[in-house]
Amino acid sequence: MKEQFTNEEIRDFCLRMSMFLHGGIGFAEGLALLAEEETETDPGDTFRDMMKEADCGKPLSVCVRESGCFPLYVSGMLEAGEKTGRLEESLKSVADYFDNRLSMERRLRTALLHPAILLLIMMAVVVILLTKVLPVFDQVYRQLGSQLGGAAGGLLLLGQIVEKCLPLICAAAGLAAIFLFFFSSGAKFRGAVEKAWKNRFGGRGVCGAVNRAAAAQVLAMAMESGFPVEEALILAENLLEDVPAVSRCCRACEEELAKGIALAQAAWQCGLLSRTDSRMLAAGIRSGSGEVAMSEIAERMREESSAALDELSGRIEPALVLTLSVLTGLILLTVMLPLVQLLPVLA
Repeated sequence: MKEQFTNEEIRDFCLRMSMFLHGGIGFAEGLALLAEEETETDPGDTFRDMMKEADCGKPLSVCVRESGCFPLYVSGMLEAGEKTGRLEESLKSVADYFDNRLSMERRLRTALLHPAILLLIMMAVVVILLTKVLPVFDQVYRQLGSQLGGAAGGLLLLGQIVEKCLPLICAAAGLAAIFLFFFSSGAKFRGAVEKAWKNRFGGRGVCGAVNRAAAAQVLAMAMESGFPVEEALILAENLLEDVPAVSRCCRACEEELAKGIALAQAAWQCGLLSRTDSRMLAAGIRSGSGEVAMSEIAERMREESSAALDELSGRIEPALVLTLSVLTGLILLTVMLPLVQLLPVLA
């Protein structure tokens, strides 16, 4: 069985095919050009197989489906575009969807990765101060006929306990560093971690906002391609099957529509859209431009989720730096205060 294309490969394929169609090149010729560009790669073999199918008169959606390298919803989107005469727009919509999704995932990874690295650095600095620096000061004070007491003595005792556990701490830090390395450089490992994260936290907080924005973009993309609303919701459910919380919202919205409730009301009740956005969608549907309204809502939700992500990242990193500075200052202050008391005696 062929391995499915990555999101990047799907985006690039759809974008290049839309450019070929826009330039008046048929999709069969476009597949031939793609096969020439990828002469010694697995995608190149897939494009050559698809080109043979296209030469037999099969539409692009069938070639994509039978290749086995694309998710079913991609061929479904292209089929809808073929039926409505908007194949180029469908390809561009799919490319935009995956481009936005990849962009948000990269920003989300950065928002999680940088604070994790800062946290490791902060822990390393605190451990070094407790286990290496404080004992030196304690030795100096003993030579001067005094000793560390009070808070400094408590920190010294804590440092001794930490030093006994240092092998375990180093092993944990090493595992964390290995995890961060594979997370930042290993696509498959990162995908598995992100899948587990989405299963657990995909519907909450900033992640929930990002994924609901993706669902809104899918709805807009499907409605613009000529999908009925019910099928657009099914497409959104399938596209976001790796985020159970948002996928359930789409399914609940389908059930509300089956009961005769309007799309805008159902989307608000199920948590897909805010009250303000549902009112905007209702106005768009009444004016006969529901897909335009949905597209505007999706873009606004994407911008809001992006701003929320930037705000989260902007809060976490300074907070960690401030915490490290305060902890380091307090440790050094508790050590230096006894020295101030000894200075008159030494003088």
